[in-house]
Amino acid sequence: DWSSDVCSSDLRLQARLALEALASAEAIAVEASAIEARVREVSRELSNAGNRPDPQRLRDAVEEDLLREALLRNTAAFAVSVEPDGGSPTGPFQICLAGSAPARLWHYEGGAWNDVTTAYGDGTVCGLTSSLSPFAIAPAKGGTSLALVSSDSTSLVGEAVTFTAIVDPFTATGPVGFAIDGVEVGSCDLVAGRCAIVVTDLPAGTYTVDATYAGAPAYLGSEASLTQQVSRTATSLQVRTSDASSLIGQSLTFTAILDRSTATGTVVFSGGGWSASCILVRGTCLVSTGTLPAGTTTITAVYGGDLVFLGSRDSLLQTVRLIPTALTLSAAPASPIFGSAVTLTVRIDDAGATGTVSFRDGSTLLGTCRLSAGTCAIATSALAAGPHTLTASYAGDGTHATSTSDPLAVSVGRATTGRSEEHTSE
Repeated sequence: DWSSDVCSSDLRLQARLALEALASAEAIAVEASAIEARVREVSRELSNAGNRPDPQRLRDAVEEDLLREALLRNTAAFAVSVEPDGGSPTGPFQICLAGSAPARLWHYEGGAWNDVTTAYGDGTVCGLTSSLSPFAIAPAKGGTSLALVSSDSTSLVGEAVTFTAIVDPFTATGPVGFAIDGVEVGSCDLVAGRCAIVVTDLPAGTYTVDATYAGAPAYLGSEASLTQQVSRTATSLQVRTSDASSLIGQSLTFTAILDRSTATGTVVFSGGGWSASCILVRGTCLVSTGTLPAGTTTITAVYGGDLVFLGSRDSLLQTVRLIPTALTLSAAPASPIFGSAVTLTVRIDDAGATGTVSFRDGSTLLGTCRLSAGTCAIATSALAAGPHTLTASYAGDGTHATSTSDPLAVSVGRATTGRSEEHTSE
């Protein structure tokens, strides 16, 4: 019960292409054995009638007929050509083919089938087109549902993520388009109701991924979306020192070691009023300083991260000691007499030390002096007759530690007096 208007004969090839496209959309094919069997049958009939057709043209015609029959059996649709008697008519054209709701009228143009249905009436399905080319009647489209799945909905920067579209029913055919935050990123063709694309270049962030199935002559389109979270990779940083207990002024090297050798960016070190930075190379970098103050200082290293990796930090305790010192105390004279001056001299083992030295007799302060070139002295007459234990104590400076000399025993003798005797004579 199909009818057609007429159009130019050069559209016959388009009709065949349209027929093949419709069969492809419906996943319908004719087996080669069926074509060969029909060709042999038709060849015998034509030979008996005295006709010898071109083999290739015969094969093409047989294949087209079998394809049309398969379409009729499976989809109740096939393509027809419209051929005018003459001239070059211009559109728009209203085309009506026998059919009733909910069947649809499809027009093949630009390599694709387009639904041009405008109305139903008197057992016909009508549509409006701007050109004459193959048409087809197909049952109303079946509904579809689309599911979109991510291989890892919380992926890391640089990781490959597979987005899979699954269309129900699985017999649906055609392309599925994918977009991320409204930007098209690819498409794939359904096979057994599913297809997928792989994305590898998403920077850190939260994205909306959309999949759109446009439909096919027998299927309605459908859409689905999901949220994709892309995060930077966590890192772990270690900081090390060249000497955990150094002397003041000593050059120290602090090394940062990151567990991600491909990470880029800067590590900043700080502590004790000092700071410095270095650029990572294959996951490590180092800085040096000799300016840390005496005492215990917390050294902190901070990696700021990059587009792929998160930042991290680590710290350590750095002990900086003052330079140790040693004092030597001497007295001159070594055995003084009460009332005479005694010179007490101290020498320190580091001529660079500065500051003051205190001299004591037991707990009694005898005096102080300021070091110069590693030595200084005082003179005292305050020592009483008898034994004494003398010490010298260095107060230290910004770089040298305090120290006390070994005790020095000094004995102060009593002074001797002369007596004259008078002799009287009688």
